[in-house]
Amino acid sequence: MSAVGCRLDEAIQKISAGDLENALIQVSIAIDVSSKRKWPKQKKVGERYKNFIREHESLIYFMSLGIKGDTKPLVSFPNPNGDRYDIAHVYYKAVRNGLLHDGEISENLSVVDENVLIYKDGKITISKMILMALMLAVICEPVNCNERLSKNYTVTFTNDIDINLNDFWGKRDLLYQKIGHDKA
Repeated sequence: MSAVGCRLDEAIQKISAGDLENALIQVSIAIDVSSKRKWPKQKKVGERYKNFIREHESLIYFMSLGIKGDTKPLVSFPNPNGDRYDIAHVYYKAVRNGLLHDGEISENLSVVDENVLIYKDGKITISKMILMALMLAVICEPVNCNERLSKNYTVTFTNDIDINLNDFWGKRDLLYQKIGHDKA
């Protein structure tokens, strides 16, 4: 098992223990590794990191809010300057930059069990379901086709569909079809 599989193994253990913040840290590292694999010549970490999330934005919103669509961005958040941020920018600033520069996730981000996506007064609250969607985005990303988790973890969706996570490494189209979210 290599870097990405190990990080997601740890994230799953953290989710099971109710430690969503540390699970988010592990998923964030897996996104970083995956985006570097996908765009190895892109020197700007922030751009490739945000591009990875943007590429999987439809999966994130489908899993967390039931929204299907290819419009980019599907959801945006206001910033103090009057511009709007997409989820990739918010996530990058609050999670990855917070970890890199401050050693912790920004106080402007919280992860909760409830299925919500809230942006209020410059603070974002995301659900455990968004965390799971980010994990699935990493798993189904084709550059990760040779990864594995240490165990056969199964996720059950609300429509009673069970998927073994190890069966979907690098298989985006198959995953999208299985969970009812066609890529087209």
